[in-house]
Amino acid sequence: MFHLATKEQWQSLFKISDQIKNNTPWKRFRNNEIIAVYKDGTDEPIFYSILGEENDHCGVSVYFGYQALAGFFQLLQFGSEIPFSALIAYQNCLTVYYSSRASLGNGDLSSIELAEYQPQVGPLGYPFFRSYIPGYAPWYLEPSEVDRLTEALNDLYTGLQLLEKKAVDANYKNQECLCFHQLSDGSWEVLAEKLPVFSVEYQTLQFEDELFIARLKKLPKTARSIELDINYLPNPLTAKYGFRPIFPRICILADHDGGFIENQQVLEEQQDHHKVLIEMLLESIRENGRPRLIIIRSGTLRYLLEDLCKKTGIQLEERTNLEIIDDFMGLLGNFPPIN
Repeated sequence: MFHLATKEQWQSLFKISDQIKNNTPWKRFRNNEIIAVYKDGTDEPIFYSILGEENDHCGVSVYFGYQALAGFFQLLQFGSEIPFSALIAYQNCLTVYYSSRASLGNGDLSSIELAEYQPQVGPLGYPFFRSYIPGYAPWYLEPSEVDRLTEALNDLYTGLQLLEKKAVDANYKNQECLCFHQLSDGSWEVLAEKLPVFSVEYQTLQFEDELFIARLKKLPKTARSIELDINYLPNPLTAKYGFRPIFPRICILADHDGGFIENQQVLEEQQDHHKVLIEMLLESIRENGRPRLIIIRSGTLRYLLEDLCKKTGIQLEERTNLEIIDDFMGLLGNFPPIN
């Protein structure tokens, strides 16, 4: 069930959002430039991406921890034109946007009315907020998210004010970012530091049943190349276990050389998509023999398939585009607009 934030919660969020807007961080920072906040007593930093490429649509996205930031870096690999399916798969943040009234949905207007907020004059006069969770439609904020975003923006504003007193520049080309550190006594300092080096841990799936592997290796080796992917259908559905619309996952196996979809399965909300994909692959191997090559898009699938491919003599390759699967997904229609 979706819960509504209180008048006081919304008022606090609108207040700090206006303070951020009046500071105009998009005039100081490059579009998508990262800022980090390290709070005393927390395990992982909070990261901020400044959105300012369009004069009539600016904002700040807040990524809580390394896992969320990893999704942001995945999106940057697509360049200027990010597929909506990639946004659904990787974007994990809370965002405040500043735009015109035309950008707002009914939920945004309701929060403005509840907070008795008076929008400012100008093209960026209307702040509105979105929550992004992988696999789900962009949505309005729940009460806990309102509080979380309010606190994060307050920390950012503290750092921006500190910059006015102590000018520090980060060498963006040298992979530096501005880092605001809260010290144990509650004071803050700002430093230019290298972007944090981290790795997201994925556990490689191990196939330890030697008899099972031996049976697969006895199957004929073919010259086939196949594509494997887990994607999202472009039509969001009302979730069974919550209010936020969900994009159903679809597992797809395509014959790359033959140019056709060999198998596909739309998943229920709580189905194990990795298990379904493995079963789909094994069924294909039993029926058609071992392929020469499996082509995947996502690095996470490498952790799922690497051990199996190594033990059965199948080549595994990552590519940005999966020709047959991408054509198939294009036939299913376009994703709806974010707002």
